[in-house]
Amino acid sequence: MMFLEVEAIVMGRLLVPFDGSENAKRALQHAIDMAKTSPLIELHIVRAFELPTMRDDDSSILDAKAHHEQYLSPAIEIAQAAGVRFTGEILVGSAAKAVVDYANRVGCEGIVMGTRGMGAVGNLLLGSIATKVLHLAKVPVTLVN
Repeated sequence: MMFLEVEAIVMGRLLVPFDGSENAKRALQHAIDMAKTSPLIELHIVRAFELPTMRDDDSSILDAKAHHEQYLSPAIEIAQAAGVRFTGEILVGSAAKAVVDYANRVGCEGIVMGTRGMGAVGNLLLGSIATKVLHLAKVPVTLVN
């Protein structure tokens, strides 16, 4: 397992994007391990997805959110079992932008994410979403492989 960690987070909010991939599961576990070291750390576990452009009415958004909750549910169960402070949320929008916007909006002190997710296309060493988050984020990003 490889960790690329910018700096340690001892308090505050950690954002954990989760897509159900093995790397995302390892990233979640790493974030949980960090949260167990301090009761001042709260995990924000999110699943981001983009709506198809042809359907953007309220019912399609609700249907899509319900569909994507199945990806978030295992992460929520893991965090509950670990006994750490957390919240879970479904984000709508381009994954990297939605993750960074959420981190900025809620004041996350760091982002912990897998290097590659479930997407079919990725970069050689890092997935395309991880690469974009690294470039867009204004907070430290921990990448877990």
